[in-house]
Amino acid sequence: MNTEIKIYKDIDSELRNIWLDFEKESCNHCFQSFSWLIYLINFFKKKNISFLLQIILVKKDTRVVAIFPFWIINQFGLKVLRWIGNDFSDYNGPILCKDFYYKKNDFLNDFSLIRNKLEKFDVIYFERQPSNILHLNNPFFFYLKNLNISKTYFIVPTDKSYNTKFIKKNFFFFHSNNILDYKKYISTILDLKILKFNKKVTLNKNINYQKSFYNGLSDIESRNLKIYLSILKFENQELSYNFGILYKNFFYYLIPAYRDFLKKISPGKILLLKIIDWCFRNSINVLDFGQGEENYKKKLTDKYNYIGYYNYIKSYKGYIFFIIIILKKIKFFKKLFFK
Repeated sequence: MNTEIKIYKDIDSELRNIWLDFEKESCNHCFQSFSWLIYLINFFKKKNISFLLQIILVKKDTRVVAIFPFWIINQFGLKVLRWIGNDFSDYNGPILCKDFYYKKNDFLNDFSLIRNKLEKFDVIYFERQPSNILHLNNPFFFYLKNLNISKTYFIVPTDKSYNTKFIKKNFFFFHSNNILDYKKYISTILDLKILKFNKKVTLNKNINYQKSFYNGLSDIESRNLKIYLSILKFENQELSYNFGILYKNFFYYLIPAYRDFLKKISPGKILLLKIIDWCFRNSINVLDFGQGEENYKKKLTDKYNYIGYYNYIKSYKGYIFFIIIILKKIKFFKKLFFK
């Protein structure tokens, strides 16, 4: 089988057309859709963050079988090869042909060839790599040595176990993909989420950065990717919220938030059950909880994928990167537990 590997440093019309055409039949999460990544790239450009695109197109016998969306970011004076996504993508990984299964030796040979073709870098740091991408195994998880393995949970909605009839009728469920509704409430959701987290950790430096990114999501134009706002109300009082994405018949439950003074009635759980019920009634294949191993996820389902991190040091300077990462984590946990 003949292999062709091409590296793009810009998203030109050729790559755009190939990507959009390939995406129609590919296996990938919403975070690797063309619409999401082009928005994220433009966001980073506006923030004057330095990066070099290294988007890999892999063909086998002239057929496109994979796209690896990488970029090289300058961090701590080092050149770090990462998935395009940063902290705004719950999962990072490739876009794969739905009926192409990478064999281990083929993948390792291709990845070795790609590493040698890339622009100069000091270290590879691949975060949040899912073990599965829809129905396919992720070769970056199974064929590379992943560390810091955790779990991410999902539900296959059915008419069993998620019956919401017990919920009082005067709870009103609002679920909309109208972009005006999203614009109206996204700041409220982020404020509640950040306020809850800020009780233990001060993140003031990142608040405006996060708000700027999520406020701009309303500019995404895509037939496949739809942004949803969900609200639970009781007698016209708003109790809980969620921002999610519907993509390729997968619903991503991304940013839930609720008002603390009402937590005794579990408004977040009630809203989640309403969303699960909506997924079942609309034949949504999967509701994905995204990052985190919170207990409420484990109680609702026993289905999960693994998430891993892959590191590769190419130059001696690469060791500096991981020393800084460790020190930053130590500083974070000190704030979290000893504030």
